[in-house]
Amino acid sequence: MKTFLKYACRFAADILFFLTGLWCFCALIFCAGENRCTAWGMGLIFAGTALGGRSLLRACSGNVFFQLAIQLPVMIWFYGLEPDPATCYQTPWAKQAEVAIEEPFITVKNLRDFHYRTERDFDIRYRQETYDLQEAQELHLAVSHWDGLEKIAHTMLSFSFRDGKKVVLSVETRVPEGKKQNSFAGLFKQFGLGMVWGTESDLLQLRTKFRRETLYFYPTAATPEETAKLFLALMRETEKNTETPKFYNTLIRNCTTVLAKPVLPILLDGKIDYRLWLNGLIDELLLDTGWLRLTGRDLEVQKNRYRIPEFLPGGDAEYSENIHKLVQ
Repeated sequence: MKTFLKYACRFAADILFFLTGLWCFCALIFCAGENRCTAWGMGLIFAGTALGGRSLLRACSGNVFFQLAIQLPVMIWFYGLEPDPATCYQTPWAKQAEVAIEEPFITVKNLRDFHYRTERDFDIRYRQETYDLQEAQELHLAVSHWDGLEKIAHTMLSFSFRDGKKVVLSVETRVPEGKKQNSFAGLFKQFGLGMVWGTESDLLQLRTKFRRETLYFYPTAATPEETAKLFLALMRETEKNTETPKFYNTLIRNCTTVLAKPVLPILLDGKIDYRLWLNGLIDELLLDTGWLRLTGRDLEVQKNRYRIPEFLPGGDAEYSENIHKLVQ
C-alpha cells in the first residue's frame, strides 16, 4: 500500500508540474512582447521542466521546491501584469463607455451606434444618453451562436425603459491593433476587457444581418425594480473598468461571467453550474431557474419564436421596435 501511495504521489507531482510548466511556457510566449528570443529560450526551459517530471525531481533529490523556485517567479510576474494604457485598440473597441452616476440618473458617453453596410464597412457613430432608473421596465437576454456552435455563444443584456429608450451591454475582447481574436490567447492577458454599451441596431443587428449568427432574444422575468438594480450594478462595473482597465479572460472574465456576477448568486444560491462556461446553454440554465419569461417549458420548441431573423423591414431606426414585436 505504501509503495502504491508513493508512486501515486509521484504521478500526481508529474501531472502537476507538467501542467504548471506548460502554463509558464505559454505565459512567456504570449506575454513577452518584443522579447521573443528571450521568451522562447525561457519557454523551452519551462517546457523541459514540464516534460522532465519525475526524473527532474529525482535529480534534485525529490525536492519539489526546486520546481517551485523555477515556476513561481513566472506566476508572480504574470499575476502582476496590468493593461497598458497606451495600447491602441481596433476601431470597434477603441472607445470605452464613460459613465456618470447621479441616482436615479445615469449618463453614458461613447454609447456605440455604428451603422453597417458590411461587417467591416461601417460609419463610426457614438452617442450620449441619460437613463432614469425609475423608468426601467424590462430586461431581455440575447444569446448569439456562431459557426454552428451549439454549446458556445455570445451573451448580451438589453435594457428597456418606459420612455422608449433601449440599450444593450455586450462584454467583449478589446483587441489591440495587429492582433486577432483567439480564445486560447484570451487565457493569457492578450486582450482588454471591453464593456460595450450600444444600440440594439448596432450590437444585435451586426451579429444577425452581417455575421449571419443565430441569435435568440428572450424576455426575462426580471421586475422593473430588479432590472434597475442590475442596470446600476453593471454601470458601476463599467465605471470601475474604465477607471482601472482589466484583462479579458476566456474562462473567468468573459461575456457571460461578467453579466452573471450580480445575478447568479441569487438565482443559483451560490452554486456553480457548468452552463456558465458552456454558455450556449445559458438559456437552458436560466429557464430552469425561472428567470426566462417564455410561454412554455420546452426550450427547443420555444426557440424558433425568439430567434431574430437576418433581415427585417425598415432601417436602424425601426430595428428595436421590430425585434421587440417579434418576441412579445
